[in-house]
Order: sequence, then C-alpha cells, then structure tokens
Amino acid sequence: MEYCKMKRMVSAAVAIMAAFFCLTACVGGEKVPFETVNHYFFRNNAERPADAKINTANDFLTHFGMGPVMGEDGRPTFVDFKEKFVIAVVPPRTDTDTELIPVSLVRKGDTLTFTYQEKTGAKVPYVMQPLLLVAVDRQYEAPNVVVKKK
Repeated sequence: MEYCKMKRMVSAAVAIMAAFFCLTACVGGEKVPFETVNHYFFRNNAERPADAKINTANDFLTHFGMGPVMGEDGRPTFVDFKEKFVIAVVPPRTDTDTELIPVSLVRKGDTLTFTYQEKTGAKVPYVMQPLLLVAVDRQYEAPNVVVKKK
C-alpha cells in the first residue's frame, strides 16, 4: 500500500513540475542570453536607428563609433555580425546623468522582447547621449524586436 501511495505522490509531483515548466515556456517565453557591447558612442551626425535590431557591421558603424578607454577592458567589444546581431537602445539626449541597465531578453514566438532599466541621477552641465548595446547570437533571431523600459 505504501508503495502505491509513494508512486502516486511522485507522479503528481512530476505532473505539477511539467505543468509549471510548460506554463513558464508558454506564458513567459524563452530566456535568451546576450552580451553587453561596451565602449561605443552614438555618432553626432547619425539619426537614431528606426529599428532596434542592427544586422550588419556597416549599419552598426553608420550609427556608432568606437570609444576605447585606457585599461585592460578598455577596448570596444568586437561583434562578429556573421554570428550575432545587435539590439540598440538609443533614447533622446539629456542633461541628466543617465545609466541604461540591461534586464532581460525573452523570445516568445516570432518576437524578441528586450527589457532595460533607466537609472537617472543629477542634472549635469552638458548634454549626454545614453546608449545601451547588446549582442545576441543569430540562433535566437526573430523578425520582431521590442524594446521596453522597466
């Protein structure tokens, strides 16, 4: 009798776990890994990209320039556009100290949704261009990319 009870409990636990994973995958979507692209700036003479998804090196370099800094990690992040694409967050210029922080990238159906957080500080005596770039492996590519602020 105890064996049957235990078997039913294990079966119920497995069913609950399967339902949880299905619900997570169906409702929340698949979490997608990404890499932050560092040490670039938005070109003054460029228009803000109409689409957040940048597929080619030529398009990328039309909008962004390399901004290396001194130190071990000061080189701009290399992006191989044969293997990856970039999602760019380029909000309007501001005179408030602004940091853009990546939160998540989720694929649901044919849509990738990139969420970021905007952290603002004090007013500054200059105008800055906030920028956040992330590289994503092409295996996760989707026709639609949505960028939203948390």
